[in-house]
Amino acid sequence: MEEINKIQRSKTLPLVKRLFNDYVRSYKFYIAMAIICMVFAAATTAANAWIMQPVLDDVFLDKNKDMLMILPIAVLIIAIVKGFSEFGQSVLMLLVGQRTFGDIQKDLKVEIVTSKKSNSEKLDYLKSQILGRNQEFETIFGKRRVVYADYTASGRFLESIERFLHSKLLPDYGNTHTLS
Repeated sequence: MEEINKIQRSKTLPLVKRLFNDYVRSYKFYIAMAIICMVFAAATTAANAWIMQPVLDDVFLDKNKDMLMILPIAVLIIAIVKGFSEFGQSVLMLLVGQRTFGDIQKDLKVEIVTSKKSNSEKLDYLKSQILGRNQEFETIFGKRRVVYADYTASGRFLESIERFLHSKLLPDYGNTHTLS
């Protein structure tokens, strides 16, 4: 098992380094800002828990009226900072992800456009890769081919990409809280 993990790491690490250097590095400012927002979000989560002790002790047990005015304002400030920081990190990471994806798409487009194959060969190859391209279904008029007309919204799966995902990505895929 350890040998398999070594082999997978030796193949994965160069790919991750190349993808990071080619696509993610240019967004390091946004990533740094997102990390700062994440730190603020974590700190405000801890502050929320920390401030509950004075609420319980000073307001409910000691019946301190001054704290009754101060603590709600503190809780409100913490909630506002937490909201902005969580929103900020979410927007920043979404921006990095979408721009990175866009950069990869642009490079792929350049690769396709500058290919030495003719346009009809490129199109024929793409058509041959569409999953369900020859799918038929039964109607009251007999068998009919499925016509997919919503490429703007979602497109169709391409066999070569799905094969790559199935063989290279999905065996190692897990949620962020998965240990394997």
